[in-house]
Amino acid sequence: MNVRDITKQMTQYGKTFGLAFFDKEQPIHQAIYQDLCLQGCVVHLIDLKDINYDNMEISVYVVMDHDHTEKRYAGPRGSSFFPNWTTLFSFVPRSAKCWGNMGLNQQCQSFFYIDDKWKEVGYVGEHHYRPATLYTEESHGNNAYNTFEHWILGLHPELVSVFDRCIYIYAGTQEQHAIDRVPMPIVVDYINSKLAEGRDKIFFINADEALLPITISKCHAIIDMLEVPPNSVYHITATLNGTESYQNLCNVLKAKARMQIVSGYRFENVVKNSMGRPGKPIECCPSIVNEYELGKRDKVLTCFNRMPRWHRAKIVGMLFENNLIDNSFVSFSLSAIDTGNGWCKRENWQQDAPDTLLPDDFKTEQWTKHIYAIGNNWDRLPLVINRTVERDNPVDIVEEDKQYHDNSYFSVVNETNFYHALQTPIPPISMFHTDGVFISEKLYKPIAYRHPFIVVALPRTLEYIRKCGYKTFDGIFDESYDLIEDDHERMDAVIAEILRVARWSHEEWAKVQPEIKSIVDFNCEWLLQNKKLNTTDFDLLGQFN
Repeated sequence: MNVRDITKQMTQYGKTFGLAFFDKEQPIHQAIYQDLCLQGCVVHLIDLKDINYDNMEISVYVVMDHDHTEKRYAGPRGSSFFPNWTTLFSFVPRSAKCWGNMGLNQQCQSFFYIDDKWKEVGYVGEHHYRPATLYTEESHGNNAYNTFEHWILGLHPELVSVFDRCIYIYAGTQEQHAIDRVPMPIVVDYINSKLAEGRDKIFFINADEALLPITISKCHAIIDMLEVPPNSVYHITATLNGTESYQNLCNVLKAKARMQIVSGYRFENVVKNSMGRPGKPIECCPSIVNEYELGKRDKVLTCFNRMPRWHRAKIVGMLFENNLIDNSFVSFSLSAIDTGNGWCKRENWQQDAPDTLLPDDFKTEQWTKHIYAIGNNWDRLPLVINRTVERDNPVDIVEEDKQYHDNSYFSVVNETNFYHALQTPIPPISMFHTDGVFISEKLYKPIAYRHPFIVVALPRTLEYIRKCGYKTFDGIFDESYDLIEDDHERMDAVIAEILRVARWSHEEWAKVQPEIKSIVDFNCEWLLQNKKLNTTDFDLLGQFN
């Protein structure tokens, strides 16, 4: 076993990675670690303990962080948070069941030492590995070019004059093109080829999501393999406070910031384009042209929940407990919920939820409140209103969905993110993201359909929609929940307000509807106006001069 041959293969895939052993004290393992350190690599040593050789399950692992701080974790399920990486090299038998929650419960690009060489065997974790291809102008032609234009120029139209100077790398969540699944040499070689052609700015594009730790980690690893000036790399995100959120993530990962963040209200453009009338006057948009009508409604509320995330399950459970389902328009899928402690599949909800789905630290009243109602109402699920085979992800604004808003008093908007993922060890959520403010099409829907709303989201969501020029319903609804940082307290507050408003009589609604009308009519018209949508906090165009 030649140490330098081993490490040379490893450093093709970055300079920061995890390195797993059963016994890190073996001379060869020590030699590999020391050689990597001499090459300037950051190595997280993972020493796996207490293996059960009957089923190859590992119950305890110890992480020696790159600052030589040793941390001990139970595993594989119920393990705690530790810094994330995207590349894992292991001298552990590939049959060992030890990787369930490594790196923020995300899958890692994984290599095992087999037959004297490193072999990629897929992503560790519960999901089967599917390789990805790099999404580029060359691979997808004009379609990719037009998509990049839409993502970037939609928020930063001033960049049109320098657009062809840039290198565009898709860094979103589409499985077939997810950057954390594309081999490092392919990405690095592509960027270097474009640099050789004279392009001088790099854009990693994750325009439709909040910042994702595994994606950020992979981008960092790529940058470390390049020789480019620090101000030449950008990351596009729908996180509205992108720079703040990115720095928080870097602090958690103990990583140096390597990119400048380009952020904005991406989903306003998504909604406008689904209407087919971006930037046109409201009279040109027949799907929403009708004004808000005063009067009695048939249902209390509308609440869409296609992806069954943990906070959405709690809200739907609460609606069941308070007998509001039959008197509302509510959808709730049964596909699966990622609890952060493993995927809760449909068949497990009725039998196990939530006892076997939560780490022991989360089996508290705060986490389990309202969840049991899902299992107790199993025979009534799934709840389906506007989802079809042809329209599996109904993000668009269509005439058919007006009925739900016209015939209910208010919307409960269950946004994509609710929990502070970076502050809670393995929380039961379905997407590991940063704690930044993220507004998707879910909040723009009631705006387009002229509907008052209460938002179940991370704090400051309402603050940011107001920053974009919209009005909210403070004074009609109690919106103080928007400023509550503690997740459980915010959940209790928003549920209390939903229930308070849901109990209003038709007469009580009649008193506030004129004020609601003035707000929703303004918001709908404001939606279609051209406005500044970027929240980037530096002169982006100036970076090119």
